[in-house]
Amino acid sequence: MFKSLSLKVIVFGFIFTFFSSFGQSFFLGLFNSSIRDALSITHGQFGSIYASATLLSSIVLVWIGKKN
Repeated sequence: MFKSLSLKVIVFGFIFTFFSSFGQSFFLGLFNSSIRDALSITHGQFGSIYASATLLSSIVLVWIGKKN
């Protein structure tokens, strides 16, 4: 009984770990060349914009977290 349950838990964990990679960074990685071409920006500019947006969002998250 426990062996079957353990296998189900392992499969459940593997599936959710595998599918958790589909996020913001994953899709930006797939489409960054299209985005850069559409905006006519370089790799460095794209990286700077992405880094700035990430830092700004973390600051906003901390600020909003203090509100609650």
